Amino acid sequence: MASVSEKKLKLLYLMELFYRQTDREHTLTLPVILQKLAEHGISAERKSIYDDIETLRSFGLDIRMCKTKNFEYYLANPLLGSQELKFLVEALEKDGELPEEKKRKLCGKLSYLCSVHQAEIFQGKMAQVQEKSRGSDKISAEAAVQTAFDKKRIVCFQYADLELAEGTSELREVLRKSGKIFQVVPLQRLGEESFLGAEITGDKVKQFYLNRIRNPELSTEAVESVFLKAFMDRQEALCLEVDREALCVLAACFGKLQSVESVGKGRFQVVLNTWIQPDVLRFLLSFGEGVKVISPKKTAEQLRERAKALAKLYKNENKTWFRLDAEPLFNLLHAA
Repeated sequence: MASVSEKKLKLLYLMELFYRQTDREHTLTLPVILQKLAEHGISAERKSIYDDIETLRSFGLDIRMCKTKNFEYYLANPLLGSQELKFLVEALEKDGELPEEKKRKLCGKLSYLCSVHQAEIFQGKMAQVQEKSRGSDKISAEAAVQTAFDKKRIVCFQYADLELAEGTSELREVLRKSGKIFQVVPLQRLGEESFLGAEITGDKVKQFYLNRIRNPELSTEAVESVFLKAFMDRQEALCLEVDREALCVLAACFGKLQSVESVGKGRFQVVLNTWIQPDVLRFLLSFGEGVKVISPKKTAEQLRERAKALAKLYKNENKTWFRLDAEPLFNLLHAA
């Protein structure tokens, strides 16, 4: 391993691998473990994996080994067992007081507390819980997009906007482009509530908010690798200096970080690949002092200008009103 920080990342990825990919019926051989780590840009030797497994055992993970043709490993004490997951999903389904939106979010979080294999077993039941209160039989936007991420599928949906009702100050929801069905390939998470994606008929990467997606449907066919490669090749390396909290969020959103290096005082220098565009800049700006762009210099300058414009909005302290663009306005009213 190139640095102490990379060693720590390897241990975190390994722990996630055992929690998300293994159980008593689904085990991993050492070559597969090494391959999975390599997909995150982590290179490792067999001996270091043995040491890491012992470290995780000392931490409390019940990692066991079984012998078939090869030595195989699995986690025997997941955060949620199959029976526990069944009880929780059924309890959510029967609860008559919990708002439907809250049920959908809780159900999505449950899927991260068990292995992907457990989640698949209860996928039908969880999809029922994620139905909208108005009786829609479609899965939630979060579930559809996450499945599209995992299985490289196209997700189809209508997209909602807000507009003022004519002659009034009342806001109403309307479907963008008269209810057009957007066919989108999710490419990268951008926080918990949105993602970057590309329409299959377009050539631009755009930001989509989960709470604005209506009537989502998941395609049954996988996205062509040529299509994905064309967009992935347009990513650029972004070098950032971040605090610990931002590091955790960026690792969760962007997945594979190209490099991580401690620069002292609880801050790290990271390099990640993304599409450098206004949506990403807004996302980075939301971290405040937690994220500083190092390079490209042009991007750092763009972020600096955005920060200046934001400061200018608050210069006149006598004003008690403020202006919102369409995206934050929709999210603010949705949260309320």
